[in-house]
Amino acid sequence: MLPASARWSSPAFRSSAGLLFGLAVMFLYFLLLSVFMSAVGGIFNAALYRYACFKQVPPAFSQELIASAWAAKS
Repeated sequence: MLPASARWSSPAFRSSAGLLFGLAVMFLYFLLLSVFMSAVGGIFNAALYRYACFKQVPPAFSQELIASAWAAKS
Protein backbone atom coordinates (compact mmCIF):
# COMPACT_ATOMS: atom_id res chain seq x y z
CA MET A 1 0.00 0.00 0.00
CA LEU A 2 1.38 3.37 -0.98
CA PRO A 3 1.34 6.35 1.34
CA ALA A 4 -1.19 9.04 0.46
CA SER A 5 1.43 11.42 -0.92
CA ALA A 6 2.80 8.76 -3.26
CA ARG A 7 -0.67 7.83 -4.50
CA TRP A 8 -1.56 11.39 -5.49
CA SER A 9 1.77 11.95 -7.17
CA SER A 10 1.52 8.79 -9.26
CA PRO A 11 1.16 9.21 -13.03
CA ALA A 12 -2.39 7.81 -12.95
CA PHE A 13 -3.62 10.87 -11.05
CA ARG A 14 -1.69 13.48 -13.03
CA SER A 15 -4.11 13.30 -15.93
CA SER A 16 -7.73 14.37 -15.90
CA ALA A 17 -8.79 10.84 -16.89
CA GLY A 18 -7.07 9.43 -13.82
CA LEU A 19 -8.67 12.05 -11.63
CA LEU A 20 -12.11 11.30 -13.06
CA PHE A 21 -11.54 7.59 -12.53
CA GLY A 22 -10.54 8.25 -8.92
CA LEU A 23 -13.63 10.40 -8.36
CA ALA A 24 -15.86 7.69 -9.85
CA VAL A 25 -14.32 5.05 -7.59
CA MET A 26 -14.77 7.33 -4.59
CA PHE A 27 -18.41 7.98 -5.51
CA LEU A 28 -19.12 4.25 -5.85
CA TYR A 29 -17.35 3.56 -2.55
CA PHE A 30 -19.44 6.13 -0.67
CA LEU A 31 -22.61 4.92 -2.38
CA LEU A 32 -21.98 1.31 -1.35
CA LEU A 33 -20.98 2.42 2.13
CA SER A 34 -24.20 4.38 2.59
CA VAL A 35 -26.32 1.44 1.35
CA PHE A 36 -24.51 -0.92 3.72
CA MET A 37 -24.83 1.40 6.71
CA SER A 38 -28.51 1.96 5.99
CA ALA A 39 -29.12 -1.79 5.88
CA VAL A 40 -27.22 -2.36 9.12
CA GLY A 41 -29.14 0.44 10.82
CA GLY A 42 -32.44 -1.01 9.63
CA ILE A 43 -31.55 -4.44 10.99
CA PHE A 44 -30.61 -2.98 14.36
CA ASN A 45 -33.80 -0.90 14.48
CA ALA A 46 -35.85 -4.02 13.71
CA ALA A 47 -34.11 -5.84 16.57
CA LEU A 48 -34.88 -2.92 18.90
CA TYR A 49 -38.52 -2.93 17.78
CA ARG A 50 -38.79 -6.67 18.46
CA TYR A 51 -37.32 -6.15 21.92
CA ALA A 52 -39.60 -3.20 22.67
CA CYS A 53 -42.79 -4.96 21.57
CA PHE A 54 -42.22 -8.58 22.55
CA LYS A 55 -39.28 -8.47 25.01
CA GLN A 56 -37.44 -10.96 22.79
CA VAL A 57 -33.80 -10.50 21.89
CA PRO A 58 -33.02 -11.81 18.39
CA PRO A 59 -30.45 -14.63 18.39
CA ALA A 60 -27.85 -12.58 16.50
CA PHE A 61 -27.74 -9.89 19.23
CA SER A 62 -26.61 -10.00 22.83
CA GLN A 63 -28.92 -9.09 25.68
CA GLU A 64 -26.46 -6.41 26.89
CA LEU A 65 -26.35 -4.70 23.51
CA ILE A 66 -30.11 -4.44 23.18
CA ALA A 67 -30.64 -3.48 26.81
CA SER A 68 -27.95 -0.77 26.64
CA ALA A 69 -29.79 0.86 23.73
CA TRP A 70 -32.65 1.52 26.18
CA ALA A 71 -30.43 2.85 28.95
CA ALA A 72 -30.97 6.40 30.18
CA LYS A 73 -28.70 8.88 28.41
CA SER A 74 -26.79 11.36 30.53
